[in-house]
Amino acid sequence: KVLVKPLLRKASRLLRLHGKRISHFIADSQYYSDEVFKAIKRYGAEPVIPHSSKVKEPLINLYVTKRFRVKGEKRLVELYKRRMAVERTFKASKLELSMEKPKWRG
Repeated sequence: KVLVKPLLRKASRLLRLHGKRISHFIADSQYYSDEVFKAIKRYGAEPVIPHSSKVKEPLINLYVTKRFRVKGEKRLVELYKRRMAVERTFKASKLELSMEKPKWRG
């Protein structure tokens, strides 16, 4: 959570150089907090961060079930699925390039 503000600042500055802006900030539920949402909105972006089941009054209609199914507003679900596609790509790349920590048994 500490890195969100500097990340937003740098990304926003870099995108502005190319005439672009941050439209959505997609992250996992570890980043779900009022403070993070406010920081994201200050940059004119929409937060796409699912809430945990413990949240009584969610800031966004998006959550992940115990079976890792994404539920909530359809538009937000589709955006969040993009994050998961990126994660899978990174994982596959790490495996292909042998960047994962080896797991030894026995």
